[in-house]
Amino acid sequence: MGAVSDEDSVNSDITFFREQRAAGRGNRKLNGEAVREIKRLLASGESVRKVRERFGISETATYEIKRGIRWAHITID
Repeated sequence: MGAVSDEDSVNSDITFFREQRAAGRGNRKLNGEAVREIKRLLASGESVRKVRERFGISETATYEIKRGIRWAHITID
């Protein structure tokens, strides 16, 4: 079995995003567990900058998660 080429990797990514879009999830980078972890980190005093860099999301998205504007249905235990 050979190494995966860059073209194969790109095709795999394209397929993944098409499947996500078809399932109604668009380009979503986060899932419930990731959001729960983000909320835990922010509640414990972690900086927005460190959290957004770790999860590859925008500053706006991070603040909206923190304020409960996005992903309001996800709670930390």
